[in-house]
Amino acid sequence: MAFAMLETRAAFEALDGILETPGIDGIFVGPSDFSIAWSNGTTVNSTLESMMETVASIAERTRKAGKHAAIYVIEPAVAGRVVSMGYRLLAMGSDHTLISLGARTLLKSMRDSIGA
Repeated sequence: MAFAMLETRAAFEALDGILETPGIDGIFVGPSDFSIAWSNGTTVNSTLESMMETVASIAERTRKAGKHAAIYVIEPAVAGRVVSMGYRLLAMGSDHTLISLGARTLLKSMRDSIGA
């Protein structure tokens, strides 16, 4: 599958053309980077409320075009919200986040087993 990244206002404005591009199977939204573009560089916030209607419209337009709507999700609690918008492919966590989470879990298990 081939996905086009959508992280800028220019990409949002070109969405229909991107969706018509042969070989593109879906749109992958990078909400943190999109928030930078949406706020004209004033914030990095993957759940910036002022852009959420637009993020929802991206999923709707993508699905209407018969393509897959995907999005990066930083906070697990946001998953339900983006699924309700129409996103069906969610990327969760980064490499360093997953490694850190795994290490903390292992350390806790070890400490629990030795009573530390």
